Amino acid sequence: MPGFRYTAWVAIAVCLGVAIPWPGQADPVVPVEVARAQLTPVVLEIPLTGTVTARDHASLSSRVSGLVSAVHVTAGDRVDKGALLLSLDPTLEKLALMEAKAASAEAQATLDEARRRRDEARRLGPKKGIPETEIRAAEAELKIEEAKLERLHTAERYKHELIARHDVYAPFPGVVARRLAEEGEWVDTGTPVLELVGTENLRLDLRVPQEHYPYIDSNARVSVRLDAMPSRSIDGRISAKVPLSDSSSRTFLLRVQLADGDQDVTSGMSAQARLRIPGTERVLTVPRDAILRDPYGASRVWALKDVDGAPVATQHTVEVGRSFDGNTELRDGLEPGARVVIRGNETLREGQPVRIVKAH
Repeated sequence: MPGFRYTAWVAIAVCLGVAIPWPGQADPVVPVEVARAQLTPVVLEIPLTGTVTARDHASLSSRVSGLVSAVHVTAGDRVDKGALLLSLDPTLEKLALMEAKAASAEAQATLDEARRRRDEARRLGPKKGIPETEIRAAEAELKIEEAKLERLHTAERYKHELIARHDVYAPFPGVVARRLAEEGEWVDTGTPVLELVGTENLRLDLRVPQEHYPYIDSNARVSVRLDAMPSRSIDGRISAKVPLSDSSSRTFLLRVQLADGDQDVTSGMSAQARLRIPGTERVLTVPRDAILRDPYGASRVWALKDVDGAPVATQHTVEVGRSFDGNTELRDGLEPGARVVIRGNETLREGQPVRIVKAH
């Protein structure tokens, strides 16, 4: 019966790929991957939550009052900078512009006649005995007509500007978030007619505990995962650290710039972020895969030592600390430079010979 149990265990071990010695044989040589315990600069990782916002976000309004004649976009439309979004009826202003142009033309004709009389007075004055006062009067009349024409030209440009202000254009590239006016409505100056949200210069706003404020600079890195796309990681760049703390939550605002041109990312999305702050402290670390935990909660690692020139496994109880960058801090139990097993350590026994297949 004991032989049967041993045979069954061997069959199971073979299926699992575990090396099992036969009775009376030495422990088999186990292939392992190893890495060195080394002093590593501490990287503080802070989990945060935030919201994607757009630098450009505007409620657009008409610069004049009028009747809406056309709305050229609807909610959800993407528009380029300078795109025509909405038009007011400019009929009255166009008529006023025609009147201003006619007045300018009339003034131009009057000016031309005044210039002719002035030139004639200067030319014929010495011959015909025209008094100097009449010549000066002709010059004064010319200046008056020139000023009148300039005033009318200014009024004409004013009418042109009024007509232009009947159209609302996109001040930046973006997406129409809301359409607030329809054709046939009367809108007053300053009344919002459209809401436009920028599609460029997207950023993630994070609230960070105030105790981290002195340690965050441009070297800090941020990895972002949008709740709408949790399997995708986005690298962010810190663009602003707002030096104003929220007294109620004891946090400050950190803005992280996201890459432009990604149409899957929109303003208002929620996101999870990990802020990584490099420090000056160096601690002893091993790869996280080297740590094994027993049923009683103790942490152990398998290290290698040479016996007769061949590596064998020896178990060490360690005290672990922080984890960062795939590494775990060891506060006690190993010395720097020790070789630890990170692959093939699940079935090792004390003193078991190993074969190093890869060293990291």
